[in-house]
Amino acid sequence: MEAIILAGGFGTRLKPCVDDLPKPLAPVGGRPFLAYLLDYLAANGVCRAIISTGYMAEKIEQTFGKSYGGMRIDYCREENPLGTGGAIKKALGMCKGDYAVVINGDTFYDVDLSEMKKTHAESGTAITIAAKMLMNVERSGFLETKGGLLTGFCEKGASGAGLINGGIYLINKNALDGISEEKFSFEKQVLEKLLMPIGVFESDTYFIDIGIPEEFERANAEKDLLIFKNRAANDQP
Repeated sequence: MEAIILAGGFGTRLKPCVDDLPKPLAPVGGRPFLAYLLDYLAANGVCRAIISTGYMAEKIEQTFGKSYGGMRIDYCREENPLGTGGAIKKALGMCKGDYAVVINGDTFYDVDLSEMKKTHAESGTAITIAAKMLMNVERSGFLETKGGLLTGFCEKGASGAGLINGGIYLINKNALDGISEEKFSFEKQVLEKLLMPIGVFESDTYFIDIGIPEEFERANAEKDLLIFKNRAANDQP
């Protein structure tokens, strides 16, 4: 299984905490946050990770090199910002398999990828999105679904419980080939426009997004929830 990690953002909201580092390298429990994501991928059977880099790309590449925990590490650098959609499309071009797991470099969501892969295969969709139930969706907005498919998005500001976009996707290698733009938003131009049928995989597992200082502090307080027992003990930044 191959994975793409979106790690090219500027991390503007987190700058007060980690001004000299790209957001995926923000220290959590004395380790780069990205190390926990790589542990998670290795624990879920990923054999190759493609890290999509941009802002301070060289720091990420110097930290992780070409391998980690038995996985091969490759990099897909954005010389100019491509947006999430452009970054995914470019990295998919480096994939050798029929699909890839795509995750955000600032979000940890403990989804069982083997179960998500089964749902993806059974649905026959080109894209499957992992969805997490939250009791308060005010900061995130929420997803509308029916029969295991995404039917719409509701903007931020709504109150109450709902399913949110967990930031993990299974995407077929050729899913974005019909988009001619080089730079575009995956969320706005693919997911929100329902550009194609999109499957939904619900998972009630641990989730945290370190994109704002409050959640970054919570990640440090809950660091033990991000640890996988079978990570390579001698191969950790």
